[in-house]
Amino acid sequence: MTRSFVLRHASGVSHRQCVNRELHEPRAAGRKDDAATRNGMSLRGVWLAIIVLASLMVASAVALVLLATGADLAKVLGMSGAAFLGSATLGIAARRFLDE
Repeated sequence: MTRSFVLRHASGVSHRQCVNRELHEPRAAGRKDDAATRNGMSLRGVWLAIIVLASLMVASAVALVLLATGADLAKVLGMSGAAFLGSATLGIAARRFLDE
């Protein structure tokens, strides 16, 4: 038995009353749908993995460009690390912005 079934029958409300109430009463503006919230939570790790892999690719590209131009190793590591942190921060902020 589902939770809504148990709650509905424990409160004495018929199925028709519940269906009519759900159809005619819109959800609150600030409240998200439960299924959408669960779906977003389950995809959070996938999106984080995509963002981190894309950031690693950006950092690798920066490192290759700097190595090709003849920069010393300290500059290559510093600039590729900065590129990784910048692109990861931007990706996470963009994902958070699109979620809300």
